[in-house]
Amino acid sequence: MPDDPDDLDARFAELVAQFDDPDDVADRGELIEGSRTGAAPTVDLGDPDDPDPTAGRYVSGYRDPLADDDEPFVPPTPPPLPRGTKRTRWGWAGAVGCPIGYFLLWGTGRQPDSFTMLLLAAGFVGGAAVLVAGMRTTAPGDDEDDGAVV
Repeated sequence: MPDDPDDLDARFAELVAQFDDPDDVADRGELIEGSRTGAAPTVDLGDPDDPDPTAGRYVSGYRDPLADDDEPFVPPTPPPLPRGTKRTRWGWAGAVGCPIGYFLLWGTGRQPDSFTMLLLAAGFVGGAAVLVAGMRTTAPGDDEDDGAVV
């Protein structure tokens, strides 16, 4: 292939000119029959008078050949959510319940005294601390394996 840029531009222009000419490509046998010659590809739909509607191929939609049409798929019921320990339930109650309690007091127009504010703040901080302390540092079943041994 020549290194002259003018030759490369001329060759590119020639390729682009051949792009829209299907006769040139068909002469070389590179055209798939029915794709650009104007002839539509044929699809066997089976006999239209056949009483079996599943005969032939479906064109408009997908039909799973392995699916049994008599029994629809019903997923299994999921396992119940874990209830958690009493410690985590108290932690969530403090971390979520104390701010909700403050906003309920604020929304009703009551001014909480300093002792109530201290209890709400301590409950929030304590609940958050309980939840953070109960977090796992390793995955369950992880036996401190460092990987493959070569």
